[in-house]
Amino acid sequence: MCELLGIPFTGSDALTLAVTLDKAVARRIVSPDVPVARGVLIAAETGEPELARLSYPVIVKPNDEGSSKGIWLDSLCRDHASAAERCRWLRNRYDCPALVEEFLPGAEVTVGIRGNGARTEVLGLMQIVPAQESGQPFLYSVETKRDWRSSVRYQIPPSLPAATQDLIRTLALTAYQLLGCRDLARIDFRLNDAGQPVFLECNPLPGLNPDSGDIVILSSGVLSYEMLIQGVLRDAAERCEVPIP
Repeated sequence: MCELLGIPFTGSDALTLAVTLDKAVARRIVSPDVPVARGVLIAAETGEPELARLSYPVIVKPNDEGSSKGIWLDSLCRDHASAAERCRWLRNRYDCPALVEEFLPGAEVTVGIRGNGARTEVLGLMQIVPAQESGQPFLYSVETKRDWRSSVRYQIPPSLPAATQDLIRTLALTAYQLLGCRDLARIDFRLNDAGQPVFLECNPLPGLNPDSGDIVILSSGVLSYEMLIQGVLRDAAERCEVPIP
């Protein structure tokens, strides 16, 4: 509506918001410049035979939802039959296709990015780890996010080799540009069994809650909350050629 009315606003445009919400489309846009996990999009039961092409375990999630909606601890499926059953459950629950991706066993890292064009910069990297090791694969699921204070620990910077962190920064900036992000975004990665970062998704409308927003937490060591918000406003004003004091 702001675009239609000619009202300047912060953040990405409607096209970027749409393609990043559709995880399958976002995967196609960033690949092959940014690695993605092997996966299939299952829109109906007729597509379920494609699940046999994947190596298990897999993660089954709604293709076009955000905030970990539909991603629960039982979204990790260990065989074809359970993955197919989960796809049907998601279609019935959310009325959208299911994206099925091979599970990545390595560390989960989220990257905060701010800016536009040549002035785009990485605000920081944050690794999400379980508060207690259970011996089970770690999922940053709805249950985990709702109880984040006791369920997870945030490592800033990540406990990863410097070369891996540098590669994640480079891939995040590449994805930011390919997806047409503006002003601010958060991009999630997970390492595969070879320790290589793989794109999960991009959030061009990251939560900015001063206490619990991931991008707020990961950037808190380099700038205050006020500076973060002011920086986004100033970047958007410059992009829109709107003078501010």
